[in-house]
Amino acid sequence: MKLATVQIEKNSLLPKGATTKLSIEKIVEEVNDLCDSNISHKTAAAYVHQGLINVSPRKRGPVGDFPNPVFAALTWAYATFLKLEQAQAKQQSSMKTLALRVNACVNLAGLSGTRDDLTRKLRMATAHLFEAGKANTMEQRHVEWTTHFNLNLWFDTWKTTVISLGFAREKTIEDVDVVGEIVFLPGQKERIINVDETDGTLDDTSGQTGGRPPMVFTVPDMQGGTTSVNKCGYKTTIICGSAATGEPIPPHFQFKSAAKTAEGERISVDWFRLCPQIHGQFGYETPQKFPVTFGMNEKGGMNAVELQKYMDTAIFPLYPDIADVPGKRVLMKVDSGPGRMNTEMLAEL
Repeated sequence: MKLATVQIEKNSLLPKGATTKLSIEKIVEEVNDLCDSNISHKTAAAYVHQGLINVSPRKRGPVGDFPNPVFAALTWAYATFLKLEQAQAKQQSSMKTLALRVNACVNLAGLSGTRDDLTRKLRMATAHLFEAGKANTMEQRHVEWTTHFNLNLWFDTWKTTVISLGFAREKTIEDVDVVGEIVFLPGQKERIINVDETDGTLDDTSGQTGGRPPMVFTVPDMQGGTTSVNKCGYKTTIICGSAATGEPIPPHFQFKSAAKTAEGERISVDWFRLCPQIHGQFGYETPQKFPVTFGMNEKGGMNAVELQKYMDTAIFPLYPDIADVPGKRVLMKVDSGPGRMNTEMLAEL
């Protein structure tokens, strides 16, 4: 089109009767043969009549309301808004909400925008920047919680707690090698432990609670299925943790039992008998060996009763010198859940 319009413009400048002067149809025909194109001589003549010489062909359809620089700026404003909305852990805008925001933006600038036509164009222009899907609500709650105020409140409370209970002291100018605001007293990091529970279900086909990959048995010369999972409704809970020094807490397994009474509970202890023991010092003068522990209830999870049993059978044996005096206390960090605020357990502890 550029070549044809230039040739037509030069041809029109030739004097009348010149032997080299050609018709518009002949010029366009030669250009099509040269460039292997199929432009119309009427379209080329209309371009020259409108003064569009040596320019690219216009796109099909009516002329849009937005010049290219304005649409480009609007595209990046659209993308920036979505990224900031996600970074600030706010609820992501739906398509309907985005259409209202985009239309309000262009209407304020004096341009017209109705329905969701413009928003769909912006979505297509930024499709390579985003992924469509459901938001991770759990991760969103985590991000919303980690504000400056909440983090300061948590660490200030933690600092006050460890100092008031005799685990640490304030840092002084003499503690040049200490990183942080407090100095842990000798032997106190071994008495600060953190435990958490995870899902140990054998069914790996659904759920987002974690767990271990399933163990299956297959025949090498037989074709397997599309999903190598163990479809099993059995569920167990595993409790693990460590001391502030890095010593691992002996794992605890909470199994599911259909027994209605404690006397009717049955379990094979061969696995526990052969399970490697944990080496740690904790509240002892020298390193000791500690076995894994286990419990059972109707759902295979931790509740107020099982948590109190876990404290008595798994945590207290790690610290035989435990006492409610400075230097002999044990600080155990847990998350929220069933049985954490059991009044009887807290009184006993």
